[in-house]
Amino acid sequence: MKRCYLTCYDYGTGGIWLFVQARSKQEIAARYPQLTVVDRAPAWLTAAKQTWIAAHVTVDLDEPLPAWLAVLLADGPTGNRGRVPAPSGA
Repeated sequence: MKRCYLTCYDYGTGGIWLFVQARSKQEIAARYPQLTVVDRAPAWLTAAKQTWIAAHVTVDLDEPLPAWLAVLLADGPTGNRGRVPAPSGA
């Protein structure tokens, strides 16, 4: 049975918070090691903010990712922290 896990994509100077529906934390970590699964929301992430995230930024591990998230996570197992690579010859 799936449940919603609060996760964060840390891009270095901040993070993107989302809920992931999965069977376990390990399932999320195995598929998307760039996401950190948190056991307890930070104090600043109020119940109202969590409700908004749940309504707008929840993904199902068994469904295709939204394009914006797929782009963030496409940089490999550790990600690229959202940085755009420098142009060649720079």
